[in-house]
Amino acid sequence: MPRRSALHLLVKFGLSAKTLKEKTMTIETTIRDAIDRAWKVLPLHGFDAGGNCSCGTSHTDNGAGKHPKTRNGLRDATCNSEIVESWLNDTDNFGISCKDSNLIVFDIDPRNGGLESYKRFTSDYPEMAIPTVTVLTGEYLVDDQKVRGFHLYFYLRADIENPRVFQGKYPGVDIKRNGYVVAPGSKHSSGVYYEWAPGRSPNEFEIAPLPEPFLKNPSKIQPINERMSTSSST
Repeated sequence: MPRRSALHLLVKFGLSAKTLKEKTMTIETTIRDAIDRAWKVLPLHGFDAGGNCSCGTSHTDNGAGKHPKTRNGLRDATCNSEIVESWLNDTDNFGISCKDSNLIVFDIDPRNGGLESYKRFTSDYPEMAIPTVTVLTGEYLVDDQKVRGFHLYFYLRADIENPRVFQGKYPGVDIKRNGYVVAPGSKHSSGVYYEWAPGRSPNEFEIAPLPEPFLKNPSKIQPINERMSTSSST
């Protein structure tokens, strides 16, 4: 069976969204697996029984259920198992620090034209249509259709210079590098749970390296055998 591209998944899941009101995985499983990969995680506020952000603040922005619980926010991100286990006792939502975890994530938001922008983006840069680890994010009503957003995970070593920026050329396509993304198993404000796309969890699929057109210095990208060795020894 051919390996389906990220664009194929975008059409399959983005244009015919499956509404998941129940967890298909536990946050505990996701986060323990993340720290086994030496990904750094941080606790986020979730939602109370009334569907409001657990911080007690009425949000007018998009921050409900996805902003840090700890005082130092992203700076508290860690892969220390003892600290993470203590967070798991009372935390429903988590974030994954991108740069500290050797990741760069492309965030496709259907509300801002992200589905069409991503199609144009991959047409302009066919290298980005390569298959990689993928997360389904929030659910939205766009043109009378329920659609899901996407996080596309790519490998980029933390000490490599940040990639090129497109400065709004592709509305709804955002690059997450210096911040964090919400982890699968967390609940989204739309009522669905972030989840690995079928067959695209890191246990099933290798995270693709960021394609060379996006690197300021392509010669500094790490070979795959070196990446795997570094990851297993971190």
